Amino acid sequence: MFPLAVALTLAACSASAAAEGVLAQLYAARPPAGSSFVRVVNPHVNPLQAQVAQGPVQEIGPDRQATTYAIVKGNQPFDVRIDGKLAGTLQVAPDTFSTLVPRRDGGRLSFSVIDDNAGAQDALKAELRFYNLATDCPAGQLSVSPSGPILFKDVEPGASAAR
Repeated sequence: MFPLAVALTLAACSASAAAEGVLAQLYAARPPAGSSFVRVVNPHVNPLQAQVAQGPVQEIGPDRQATTYAIVKGNQPFDVRIDGKLAGTLQVAPDTFSTLVPRRDGGRLSFSVIDDNAGAQDALKAELRFYNLATDCPAGQLSVSPSGPILFKDVEPGASAAR
């Protein structure tokens, strides 16, 4: 009787572990404690090569506007390279999501850092995020067709909103 009880217990544990693995795939990724997720977005026409910290070099442009998120240590400097050259050394708070938008100021490259933390906390739901990257648009808005509902309203320049 004892070996049967052990076998049933092990079977139940392995079934729940397998189910947990399947469910874990549904949840949004979270940075490890004390770390943050950082990516680069390129809203411009010309593609560029971007690298965050020690992550892979990724081409971003009209066909693919954003890199994947790189994991960096919170409150610690990390390098960002654009087209193989050091474009900046940045630092973000721990346990955050940030999007970097490169901007050319004359011959110099700088970054706008957009905080992507606000949004849905339910990791089982899809999230739609809107970025207002137009510097001359004081209240960015996104609606569905001319007569459809407004999805995002009054998003300030250099900010994002999610739902």
